[in-house]
Amino acid sequence: MGATNSPQASAGKGRPAWMLVQSQLQTTLDDYLKQVDKEASRLLLLTAREQRLIPKHLRDAREKAHEESKAANIALVNALKQALPEKFASEVAEPPADALLKIVHHEGAKLGVQNYASLGSILLHLLRDWSAECDHVIMNVYAPMVAQLQERLPARKSVDRMETDSDAAAQCAEARTSQPPSVLVPGSGLSRLAYMLMKEGYEVECNEFSPAFATVANYIFNECRTRHNAFPLAHVVGDNYGLSNQYLQVEVS
Repeated sequence: MGATNSPQASAGKGRPAWMLVQSQLQTTLDDYLKQVDKEASRLLLLTAREQRLIPKHLRDAREKAHEESKAANIALVNALKQALPEKFASEVAEPPADALLKIVHHEGAKLGVQNYASLGSILLHLLRDWSAECDHVIMNVYAPMVAQLQERLPARKSVDRMETDSDAAAQCAEARTSQPPSVLVPGSGLSRLAYMLMKEGYEVECNEFSPAFATVANYIFNECRTRHNAFPLAHVVGDNYGLSNQYLQVEVS
């Protein structure tokens, strides 16, 4: 485990080891742009025969969508960069008291370097966890998990919704007089499930191995003050049915 995310927020001016610095995020963006340009070139750099077969307005539409998607994703990353330090901090600051998500790097814990450090992975998780286009994932995956936990280990905010039979009544009484149940969310990613559990009254701790994901989660909960547009599937060529699928624009909030 590299970072522990407690949905309650982040480090102050002296940034700890789990947080990316601006140059690291810029490298992640540069790698992503190389990838999307390489993938797009297969469909933009056409042979003479392909140009004769594919109408110009379709070629122009793809090129326009490619450039618009890059511009939007660059703007998102630049907004995130503004919340990051330019250099590593030698000291470790305490998370501010008013932060929603507190992230702590435990001494001796190793931070991960793996595919989940890529911007493509971050964008796909933003689509899944923090966009309206994937509300079905929240309802069909996360919500049933929360409901099962409420049934077996009710928190204070969920006891009023429980049935009033004798067993449930005993559970309600115990829940109202005890400390909030503690829940561990391993591999928490961008902490959407942890956030839903926190809203129900649970004391939540998350483990996340990726510094990139911890950095973005911190931005979502503690730094972001506006909504952002993104094209999370722009780098995915093989799994899309057409232009509108690959260049799906979403609002991340």
